[in-house]
Amino acid sequence: MKSTVSCKDLNELTDACTLHACVKMMNGTPSVYGDTSERWFIYFKNETKYNGESIKGALVKWWIDPSTIDDHSKSTLIGDPMKGISEPQISLTNFLALNYEMDMYRYIIKPLTDYNVCPNLPTLLVTSKGCHINNFARIMMNSDPKMSLEAIKYVIKLSVTLMANGTPHDGLWGFNEWEREFAEKKGYFSKEKNVQVKSYWRYNMIVFKEDLFDNLVTKPLSKVWGDVMYEDIESPIIFQIVTACYAMSAAGIVHIRPLDECVRLTDTLNTPVHIHYVYGDTLYTVKTLQRVFYCGFHWSFSIALGDNPLFSNSESMKIHNDFIPNKGIIICLGIIAKVWIDYNGTMTDMIYDILCPNEKAKTYLKENVKTQYWDSTLTKLNGEPLGKDDYSMFRTMDEMLKKAATYSPYVKTKSAKNLPKEFLSQPNVYVCNPSMFERGRLKKYDIRKESSPK
Repeated sequence: MKSTVSCKDLNELTDACTLHACVKMMNGTPSVYGDTSERWFIYFKNETKYNGESIKGALVKWWIDPSTIDDHSKSTLIGDPMKGISEPQISLTNFLALNYEMDMYRYIIKPLTDYNVCPNLPTLLVTSKGCHINNFARIMMNSDPKMSLEAIKYVIKLSVTLMANGTPHDGLWGFNEWEREFAEKKGYFSKEKNVQVKSYWRYNMIVFKEDLFDNLVTKPLSKVWGDVMYEDIESPIIFQIVTACYAMSAAGIVHIRPLDECVRLTDTLNTPVHIHYVYGDTLYTVKTLQRVFYCGFHWSFSIALGDNPLFSNSESMKIHNDFIPNKGIIICLGIIAKVWIDYNGTMTDMIYDILCPNEKAKTYLKENVKTQYWDSTLTKLNGEPLGKDDYSMFRTMDEMLKKAATYSPYVKTKSAKNLPKEFLSQPNVYVCNPSMFERGRLKKYDIRKESSPK
């Protein structure tokens, strides 16, 4: 029986493959390093609602379902995601990692947003497996009814071909004549040189609520350093990064590649927003004109989900299939220190102080930042990766959070003891304690009904 889609109750949508019924327009956006999915911004029809409220748009990620790639291809066309592709091969590892990310959002991240644990994570709308390529073609047809079916098939085929070969690209809908000529010159459609799109392939999809439609256009943090932190290191942006890492650590998550489009900032708001974090034994009230969002969880590890295939299939990355509570934040702030080492000594000194409890740790971290590329692995001075026990030289997550709060006048703190339940039930109040989790999953209770720490 043919299923119907009610755009007035998008929160009840169980099959994202039928989302095209609610879409009036889409735009492509560039791929991210190590992420071979296609990414679209979609604009919903006016009557579309989610949880009773109007919703203007979303971010869609879709990719080839690895379970539909035939066994022969699986056995012969698996590539190391850290190596360049020099011959035809399906980037199966990347697709498995995207499946891992989908499970991360469904089972680990969504409870953190649904129950107001962390405001710095994307809101998941819906996921689906096994979508047909025609589902995406229909979204494109809605976007431009004048576009010929031949043109739609062309760009879809180009996207899937690039996807299958693990080739970064600038997003559907953004291809110009030069890019077409480049693709043809490289032989992206050559039967001899590249994996061909198969009719039996199916596709998986993640759909996120995207705040860009409410003056909250998100940008990669790495592209806005000069606009934000160089001018005002007292900005609460660093503090929000620490709060996000605190919540992820409590949930048993380690994100190891935060600055390749994975930590994003909103545009500056017209008026500041106030966010209340009841984290640990402290209430942190933040006044900010910009919000921080963490995403890109194909580059992460979760205790609850187990090994990430992206790391398992690479000898150099296997060490990341392990949970170290303070590893994610050290990687993120360490990269920021690396960026600013020659430009802003005050910024780097602040980061060293947030992460390190003493001069010995600071000296070690400074040497590491100066001498190492510092992409996703903190190393010893002899080049070996830092062991799990070695991270104990740095502050704990709770200590980092308290220290980060002292650097911004836009962050006010007070004891979280005996906070009234009426306060905890407000929509801009977020509560997180490691005791709320069991093996990386939020315990099955409504945190709003729990009393604050005594």
